[in-house]
Amino acid sequence: MRSPLKDPGGARPLLPPNVPEPLLKPREDLRRRIRTEYTTFVLRRVQAILEACRG
Repeated sequence: MRSPLKDPGGARPLLPPNVPEPLLKPREDLRRRIRTEYTTFVLRRVQAILEACRG
């Protein structure tokens, strides 16, 4: 199963084939911001768990 945070090969299965090009850039920017925030969140969680284990 493909990670929802990655889009290998540029596949856009949820978009119709005729999406105007000006709409694709904002979508990609949003996906990048979501991926960055999610990665930051997971990293902080892992760090908190490791710190609690070192405790």
